Amino acid sequence: GSTELVLGGDGDCLPTHKVSAAYSMNVGSVRMTERHLHTDPPTEEEIQAAIEDIDKHIDDAFKVVPAGRARTIIGVSGTVTTMAALTMGLQHYDHTAVDGVRIGLEQAYAVNNRFLRMPRDCRRTYATIHPGRVDVVGGGAVIWSRVLERLAKAAYEDHGGVLDTFVASEHGLLDGITIDLGRKLLATR
Repeated sequence: GSTELVLGGDGDCLPTHKVSAAYSMNVGSVRMTERHLHTDPPTEEEIQAAIEDIDKHIDDAFKVVPAGRARTIIGVSGTVTTMAALTMGLQHYDHTAVDGVRIGLEQAYAVNNRFLRMPRDCRRTYATIHPGRVDVVGGGAVIWSRVLERLAKAAYEDHGGVLDTFVASEHGLLDGITIDLGRKLLATR
């Protein structure tokens, strides 16, 4: 797995549905868990090592993606939508409830932190978390928190913008590729 940062168009020079910059970071839930989060629950030293690793990747991404220009954060992935469902207090995962929900960053940080530090056996009791994600959701949670925090900070430093929420989306990369291909096919007719 990986983590992608994508900046859409500004609506003036480039339409908002177009990509103005993108970068793929070699950090995902499984990789972060394998690299750093070895104990159950992870130690503070392991968590700090994970944060430092993630921040290095975000630093590299920000050299390519002018993150300070972001006006909205949209998160797509199993980790993002799972953490959104947990933040919403859903007893079972419901993609229709999660898709399009706006979550406050402070709420997200608290839930991400809680599940990062929670023993796996406790995480297993949450039907909201897919069984295949229980072992690695902490790794995803720390990645998502760092991405949110760094994006919010970049927006504030760039233009005084306040990014204090994100939107969770069930529609990911494959949906975007399909839509783009469909538009191209229609344009050639």
